Amino acid sequence: MYRSKQSGKSRISFYKEQYQYEFSRRVDIQNSIKEHIEEKNFRLFYQPVYCSKTQIMTGVEALIRWPDTTVNYTPDEFIPIAEECRLIAPLGKWIIASALKQLSLWQKDYQTPLTLSINISPIQLQREVLQTYLLETVEKYNLKTSSIILEITETAFMENSKEVIEILTSLSNKGFRIALDDFGMGYSSISHLISYPIDIVKLDKSMQSLGGENNKRLKIIESLSLMLKKLDFSVVAEGIETETQHQLCKKLNIDYLQGFLFSKPMPVNEINLLLDDYSKKISL
Repeated sequence: MYRSKQSGKSRISFYKEQYQYEFSRRVDIQNSIKEHIEEKNFRLFYQPVYCSKTQIMTGVEALIRWPDTTVNYTPDEFIPIAEECRLIAPLGKWIIASALKQLSLWQKDYQTPLTLSINISPIQLQREVLQTYLLETVEKYNLKTSSIILEITETAFMENSKEVIEILTSLSNKGFRIALDDFGMGYSSISHLISYPIDIVKLDKSMQSLGGENNKRLKIIESLSLMLKKLDFSVVAEGIETETQHQLCKKLNIDYLQGFLFSKPMPVNEINLLLDDYSKKISL
């Protein structure tokens, strides 16, 4: 029954043992999410974002990780379940509070204008309480809204577009910067760049999978980069894993770089080491 519903209306599904395993796993994840939210067991890792010209870390993206338990689940597995069972709201509030608190510590301890990117679920964008909570938390930790980047994907535009536009416009007017994540994947529409208050565009990591200098993917990323620069968007290239990709981004004058070539997502103590090293270089 659940498999048939997930596949769409008017579908027939036959029983398979795999379905029972998937359903049991899903129930386990859902119950565990509730427990870990209550006990605040989730972890945040941070992936640095670098300026392509100076190679200096200008910001970090907060990425949630499953608690350090025997059984581990990836964000790609537990985030959709959290969204479907409406646990993304309390989970999102924990992410915002924890990440903004950490940003305030970094800015205070290292005297750096570091920015913080937070992924916002389409479910969260359908709630007016999001802006109130963001503003309260920003004020609590004495942060500037301009140092907070709210990352959204184009799935947020599929439903309740009018409401989403109103919420994003209001957040933008309050000084938050809006980033369109995973651009170039799936059903990307240029109209979204025009209709929504977007400041930053993040090229999807699939665009970095180059199979040769003359392939279509290369031509697409070159065209997209040129268009985005002409429209005065800040452009971030995600998923940079090779020096070839890095050099291409430099050639295309892409503003910011993010990926394993520069740094994997790290816990707070490892980000501290990067900031310590940067502080020493500045003082020399």
